[in-house]
Amino acid sequence: EILCPRFLKRPTNFGIVAEDEDVDVKNEKDKVNSMEASDYNDYSLVLKNVSKYYKDFLAVNQLCIGIKPGECFGLLGVNGAGKTSTFKMLTGDNKISNGEAYVNGINLKMKMKDVHKVTGYCPQFDALIDDLTGRETLVLFALSRGIPEAKLKEVIAKLANDFNFTKHLDKQVKALSGGNKRKLSTAVALLGNPKVIYLDEMSTGMDVASKRNIWDVMCKVRKAGK
Repeated sequence: EILCPRFLKRPTNFGIVAEDEDVDVKNEKDKVNSMEASDYNDYSLVLKNVSKYYKDFLAVNQLCIGIKPGECFGLLGVNGAGKTSTFKMLTGDNKISNGEAYVNGINLKMKMKDVHKVTGYCPQFDALIDDLTGRETLVLFALSRGIPEAKLKEVIAKLANDFNFTKHLDKQVKALSGGNKRKLSTAVALLGNPKVIYLDEMSTGMDVASKRNIWDVMCKVRKAGK
């Protein structure tokens, strides 16, 4: 009988050591664990032995990552690998079971409100209000991010143009295609000029041309130091 390690009783060190750990993963873990507190300021995001348990199920196992400004880092894995669980911890939707995380040197566990000010998030499932139009959605989130009312028109027009979304701006969210909802959710994530942006399957449901366009937009965002 074989018992999957993910269902083993929660160990005292909040994680399971993988016997066949990839060499690049080990090197990254060694680098992160050797960091001093002063080193965190040089990174946009640092995850240090971050683990997540749901009761006795291990969803994220001692994740170690150090990402510098201007980097685009991809979380790859099959369904259930823990990608969305990682995003939820980074945004404060779920608590970190064990480990530490820092965004621009800010301790995520201690100062989540400060972390929210410098991050943007496009969740896996659209967090949109069906009865609002695309324009109303952007206005709502822009104001909540502290963008001055005098700049709303300019900001919304730029995002709509960047994402090739202008002709859909005044349609209600419930009338949009899945791809256009993803465009709108990604545009929301960029509001407020965040330093760090989390994008969870942002291009799901898009046609090939739309995917190419959104990747180009993200390249521009990355070159700006995000």
